[in-house]
Amino acid sequence: MRADSDGTEGYSMKSVELHWVVDSPSPYNTQLFEHITRNTDWKLLVHYKNMSLGTHPWKSELTKSHPARSMQPRFGIDWQLVLTALKGRNDQTTKWFVVGSWNDLNSWLVFVVLILRRGNLALWTDTPNQVRKRNFFKKKLRAVSLKWLLRRCTYVMGTGKPAVDVLKDMGARPESVVNFPYWINVEAPLVSIGSDAPERPLIFMSTGLILNHRKGHDMVIRAIAELCDSDQPRFEYWIAGTGPDEAALRILASELGVLDQVRFLGWVEPDSLPGFLQKADVFIHPSPILEPYGVAVIEAMAAQLPILASDLTCAALDRIVEGESGFIHTAGDYRALAQHMAVFLAEPGRAATMGRTALDTAQQWPMSRAISILQEMFSITRIRNKSL
Repeated sequence: MRADSDGTEGYSMKSVELHWVVDSPSPYNTQLFEHITRNTDWKLLVHYKNMSLGTHPWKSELTKSHPARSMQPRFGIDWQLVLTALKGRNDQTTKWFVVGSWNDLNSWLVFVVLILRRGNLALWTDTPNQVRKRNFFKKKLRAVSLKWLLRRCTYVMGTGKPAVDVLKDMGARPESVVNFPYWINVEAPLVSIGSDAPERPLIFMSTGLILNHRKGHDMVIRAIAELCDSDQPRFEYWIAGTGPDEAALRILASELGVLDQVRFLGWVEPDSLPGFLQKADVFIHPSPILEPYGVAVIEAMAAQLPILASDLTCAALDRIVEGESGFIHTAGDYRALAQHMAVFLAEPGRAATMGRTALDTAQQWPMSRAISILQEMFSITRIRNKSL
């Protein structure tokens, strides 16, 4: 530690001890953590609050490729995590915490400890839901407490431009905000085979939990019914995933007379998903409510698919150039979605053209860029203003 001439404190770059706190394992975070483990000399340890997610029964070993532990709360507190935050720095190592949530006791204990100790703290979050209905007191408490937190973090990492803008509005210091989205491996992208098989029907595809009020698969079924009432070429809609609304979705498709055009793929493991995306032509992500990010969108773009998404899908707002790599419709407007689907049915070659643009965008965000952003965060001398 040294004192700068202006009376602030700074810390120079040393070897990095990195503690990353997340809710549960996921294929995309696993890719990031594996890349960090293989391509840096940082001492990474991922602290998982839960080792599984009930809505996503992945069978893949998502924690095998990186150092990880399952948090073990006693009386609600994971003492190992808190004691690690309390432990002081040394002359050889710079300790960093990246915390991916503010909705639980352990995260707040880490926040308070590091802020009081003037430790290195980065908060990593999706786009916060600022329009969600909350009672007056809860809304006020949330606003005040989060502003206090955001202003005192070393960095606030938002998943894309929509998150960055909201976090600044909530009180984060602009100079502390970093655009750090979710990451997938785009170094060896797939190539869509859609344009190579003109005799087959055009394939639209969605992935994710089948829960209509969150993911909006029923909006696509209604859009298909609109298209089937007109003179359109044959096409199919594939859904990769399972969920509590699957039976209701089948009933809706049957009632609207489009069940034969809908293919339910069931649960698809991460290693198998790219093969299905490779066979599709256009990806649909029609969230009727705020999708704080939407990793499925960037997975599809890396597979060279144009995107049809709602204006509440933050990954689409972050990455899509309207009319060039996809189209964005008003959430819940299935007729607008149908019109966007009709563009590709009228011009099948357009899917391949727009898909190449989508791939170009995906390739701007390789995993190596994530490392570069983190490297810059960790290596820039940290300056603390004593007035905070």
